[in-house]
Amino acid sequence: MLEASHIHGFFHADPHPANIIFTPEKELVFIDFGIIGHLAKKERVLILRYFRTIMAGNAEGSFDSLLELCSNKRLNNIGQIKKTYCVLADQFVATFNAKTYLDQQIKSGPILTQTLRLMQSNGLKLPVSIVRYFKAFETVEGLIFALYPELQIQDMLKEFRRVSIINIIDSLPAKLNKKSINSLMFKLIDSLEEKLLLDE
Repeated sequence: MLEASHIHGFFHADPHPANIIFTPEKELVFIDFGIIGHLAKKERVLILRYFRTIMAGNAEGSFDSLLELCSNKRLNNIGQIKKTYCVLADQFVATFNAKTYLDQQIKSGPILTQTLRLMQSNGLKLPVSIVRYFKAFETVEGLIFALYPELQIQDMLKEFRRVSIINIIDSLPAKLNKKSINSLMFKLIDSLEEKLLLDE
């Protein structure tokens, strides 16, 4: 579902159990595509940036990505909203250390509810496509947990990282030649190596 959403730009927007079948080939298959979600390229990039920044503990970066997705971004009290959001985001990130996925969901649920209330009470509105995306993923997460109760939150985070990398590579403009791409990759590797050296 992550690949469909972020690489191809569409997703099944109503993935409840009755819309998923188990085939004789032992595959899980979506059926009944009555409601389809579509994400524009900018939305795909911003959602992945939102998840990457929040996973990295960069609350301000995740807020900026979320704000960019909203239709009404120019609010007088944006500084106060951001400050309150950052407190909630830090609390949310702390739930990633939960022993099980279910435990993480129990802890994170009230925090996400407070975050939504913060946005709604201050007039920050997400497009319907983004609301459908989050709703669909909430449903899918419940199904995943039912099928794979020993799932760890870190396993799901790895999938977001993987799709982020695929999305970046897939989005590289055709005008970038092999030399330019190699140069960018070497700079990235150098930067990561510098970080590793500083940590020792």
